Amino acid sequence: MIVHREAESDLGHRRVRRGVLDLFVHRHVGGLPDFAPCQKAGRGDAHGPDGRALAPYLVRVGGVSVPMEDGVRRVAAAAAAGRPDLLRPGPGVAVGPPRAMAPAPGTPPSR
Repeated sequence: MIVHREAESDLGHRRVRRGVLDLFVHRHVGGLPDFAPCQKAGRGDAHGPDGRALAPYLVRVGGVSVPMEDGVRRVAAAAAAGRPDLLRPGPGVAVGPPRAMAPAPGTPPSR
């Protein structure tokens, strides 16, 4: 199962909430890049009706930057289109195209 939701990440000296994709797997997956670590599924992760974790491990794809979060949204939208039976959006998390980004301060609007 794949869960699209928001999760906290460390951004140096502070924590931020960003969109992630959690892919639940039955065994540890090694050799993954830093932006997609495999970790034990914790108490706050997705659970079945009996309260147990759906799988003992999850691969969390996401990061702390807005471009990474927008990439996660695009992948979630593709997964929802291709395998809606596997993707579960988390509470209050929209699956779809990236949010429109405001221009940086002092940047003239594009025409």
